[in-house]
Amino acid sequence: MGRTVKSKITAKYQTTVPKLVREELGLGPSDYLQWEVHDGEARVAPANHAFLSHRSTIQVGPGSVLDDIRSARQSRGHHPTRLKDLEARHSKPAVATDPQREGD
Repeated sequence: MGRTVKSKITAKYQTTVPKLVREELGLGPSDYLQWEVHDGEARVAPANHAFLSHRSTIQVGPGSVLDDIRSARQSRGHHPTRLKDLEARHSKPAVATDPQREGD
């Protein structure tokens, strides 16, 4: 038989998942729980998201984010000249300039 632990419900109907339970089930922040109520008892279990079944199915390789943006914009009919601004921002660090000192 499993171990039993308790947690208290707050005034906002929240509770803390006990450390023993978090560790045993491998739970962390932003994980979801699924609650099943039957005959006056509740069963709580980690909720499995359907999208997690696709984990590691998309292969990622070398490439350029800028090339991907350019390709996406061209396929949607956007003018590619604005991409030059994006490339300029990524190719050199941003430097604050003082308009009164321009030309020094």
